[in-house]
Amino acid sequence: MAAIESLGIGSDLLTSDLVESIINADKAAGELRLNTQQEIIDAKISAYGEIQSKLYDFSEAIVALSD
Repeated sequence: MAAIESLGIGSDLLTSDLVESIINADKAAGELRLNTQQEIIDAKISAYGEIQSKLYDFSEAIVALSD
């Protein structure tokens, strides 16, 4: 005879709470990964802007020296 088994029955765990906790943990891990990637991208963009600014200042200094 087939038996119907369900997580939580007789174990004082609510199945929906357990599933929700697992989903939330997985979602948090994904969000952390995306946030970390976004921070890396933002840092690279910022560094690129700084390099452009320094190169512009350097080129202005060269022009001033050549005059």
